[in-house]
Amino acid sequence: MGKSLGGVLAAALVIAVFKLGPYFLTRAVIREATSSSPAIPQTTIPTFDVQKLGLAPVQTPIRKDKEVRPAISTGRVQKSALLRQWTAPSEAKYKPDALLNPARITGLAFDLRGDCLISISKGGVHVWNAATGKRERTFEAAERFPAVVSRDGRFAAIPTTTDVTIYDVETGRSLSHYELEKDRILTSRWVHGGGAFSPSGEYLLIGCSKVGKTDLLAIESRTGRAERVQLPADDFGSRIEYEQLEPVPGSARLLLNGSVGKINFKKKHAPVVTFDPATQKATELTALRLRPWTLNHNRGMRVSNDGIRVIAYDDKVVAIVNRVTDKEIATVHEDDVSYSDPSFTPDGKRCVFLRHTHFYVINLAVKDATTYPPDTVELYDAKTGNRITAFAPEDHGFAKRLTSVEVSPDGKKVAVAAGTRLAVFDFESAFFGTKPLPPLPLPTEAESYAFVK
Repeated sequence: MGKSLGGVLAAALVIAVFKLGPYFLTRAVIREATSSSPAIPQTTIPTFDVQKLGLAPVQTPIRKDKEVRPAISTGRVQKSALLRQWTAPSEAKYKPDALLNPARITGLAFDLRGDCLISISKGGVHVWNAATGKRERTFEAAERFPAVVSRDGRFAAIPTTTDVTIYDVETGRSLSHYELEKDRILTSRWVHGGGAFSPSGEYLLIGCSKVGKTDLLAIESRTGRAERVQLPADDFGSRIEYEQLEPVPGSARLLLNGSVGKINFKKKHAPVVTFDPATQKATELTALRLRPWTLNHNRGMRVSNDGIRVIAYDDKVVAIVNRVTDKEIATVHEDDVSYSDPSFTPDGKRCVFLRHTHFYVINLAVKDATTYPPDTVELYDAKTGNRITAFAPEDHGFAKRLTSVEVSPDGKKVAVAAGTRLAVFDFESAFFGTKPLPPLPLPTEAESYAFVK
């Protein structure tokens, strides 16, 4: 009996040590961490090179296929950088940042003078006075068919199931209207990839299909007159499939996240091709190995104003390539980080995109202290792929989760959106003294596309 009782007591002692030991150890650590710090003797504060610490604009070369983790925040804020911020109308049953909110802003554009900011969402297009934040007009859209705004901000196209209407953004006046061909048996419909205005804005390029035949229409913005762009044909007729259509400035060429003509299913194709309607040739852009993101139409890839460079992104990578030489310039990739909404500055020599972190930092010295790094607007050299600098709109009192970014045609302002919220920043002040470069204007004359005779 004595031996049994001794064994029970011994077992209880062992259990108590393993159960209560970590508790008392944890309490001791917490008391030590929260106790007052010992006095630290005064000493000379050393000086630091601010460029090495990432507190000033620096050019950091990108190492391909390696993690690149730039500074989360620049560490200083110029108060004059934020020019204006305001909120767009939203449906009451949704939160401003909700993915299903039809008012959530997915695209931005400026007019030619930079006086008006245009926000694009599933619910429609809003035109704002960039200086005051006052809404000047709205073009309502159907959620199923995204609205399209020209790169120069002059025209807005609102498609529905059976037609499309093109508006003058400055006046709000309807300029033209085109209706799809309809009959009792066979009905035309818009293709999945939506439409895009030509670089001059004079044409709306949009695909439509009818049974096995697919056409690419060039609809004149001012008159609504439509022509069929010449496409390669197979046994069933003309054929084009794309998830995004991006016209190349300065030419009649088209970048397609898709394909034209016959498809060889045994061959692995590059996700993006350059199609020239005049020669009927489709050339693969092999340097762009990723498939551009197409959840938000017309923003998975962009071409610079000079037509030379292309920037594209997917859920993990941003890639910059030279379209003319078909050479990769840079890829940007980080663990636990995603990117979105890449575009070029009007000079064509720099690019901007949004950086989103998917991790948080725990401060062990402060109880329950968790820091969520802010989204940043990144500025890169498009010719070399070097990172120039970045800024966090949240540091200026703006929202956390950014959804779109755009630079004004003169390069002096940068607009950002976060859900239904908007802000305009001074480019030079926001990017810590980085001056904008002289802009390269978009073409103004209508493109010479090869039409079906």
